Amino acid sequence: MGHTLDIEFEYTDKTTLKSSYFTAPFKVISPFYKDDMASLVVMSSSAGIMEGDHQHINITVGENCMAEVTSQSYEKIHKMYSENATRETAINVGLGAKFIYNPLPTIPFANSSFKATTKINLHQSAKLAYSNADYSYICNVCNGN
Repeated sequence: MGHTLDIEFEYTDKTTLKSSYFTAPFKVISPFYKDDMASLVVMSSSAGIMEGDHQHINITVGENCMAEVTSQSYEKIHKMYSENATRETAINVGLGAKFIYNPLPTIPFANSSFKATTKINLHQSAKLAYSNADYSYICNVCNGN
């Protein structure tokens, strides 16, 4: 089953959530603010990732934005019998923007099968901090790294 989360931040006099679109089980509320940074928590109404789940996450951080996205809690990956689950994440960080992406870890159960891919388009003047349970990156420019 396909699940979609699209988030876009823009900067006027501060970073705001320009648009958000989500299908169940995703849920997004208004961002919290830490100084000039918009901090957004992505929630899920599901018991976890189930067999056949296909998640598509698109995050756009516009020019000069300062934003952070994290998840609500650790995410369970349940047992699967014949089909796997997937998550495709695309992140675009614009000119002069600063973005922190810090989803909380996943908990794979026995006999689970989950493939996650993340594609990041980072403007050469943007800054990114990307973290999860397996690795962390802090980039000014990650050309080919």
